[in-house]
Amino acid sequence: MKKYIALVFAWLCVLGFTGCRRSVSGAEVYSFPEPTVQITGTFYSQGQETFFAIGADPYDPNNLSTAAVIHWFYSLELTA
Repeated sequence: MKKYIALVFAWLCVLGFTGCRRSVSGAEVYSFPEPTVQITGTFYSQGQETFFAIGADPYDPNNLSTAAVIHWFYSLELTA
């Protein structure tokens, strides 16, 4: 009986370490959808809320105003 309990415990440990899902790369988590036409956000300061938008409201393929923000975002380095 102790062998079966040890076997079940070992099996649970193996499943716990490997996980049941596939791994997700950083590019899938930290990326912009293409094409990125507009970036919106909210700025909170001293109890006031300010909305902002970068880019063209109607779709304009020649508008490159979001390119600088995307370049800045991809040049960030994450540290532990």
